[in-house]
Amino acid sequence: MDKLDLKLSDAFEKPAEGYEWTAHVVNINAGHNAAMNFMYLFGVDFEKIHREAMIEEAREEGHKKGLADGLRKGRKASARNMLNIGLGSFEQVAQVTGLSLEEVEKLAAAETEPVLA
Repeated sequence: MDKLDLKLSDAFEKPAEGYEWTAHVVNINAGHNAAMNFMYLFGVDFEKIHREAMIEEAREEGHKKGLADGLRKGRKASARNMLNIGLGSFEQVAQVTGLSLEEVEKLAAAETEPVLA
């Protein structure tokens, strides 16, 4: 068997009408798929392609995490500055910075020096 089409509706006794997903499954084992054998003959490195895709996915995930961490640090710095100059109540600082009230209270208890952003 070289190719198999699996339909989502086949997994249900009473499938919903008007909604269908199909998965196309290809056997990539040696000798089973002429197109894959052709790619192997011409040196398509599937492991390298997979590895590069995984690296790119990890890079994107790291970038998103870095942005989120940077935004969080900036919000905390703004909250500390607001608290240090007495600009608003804890609730107002939380509302302006997007931090939780608990986070603002922890920052206030830490008695930090002003942070210049």
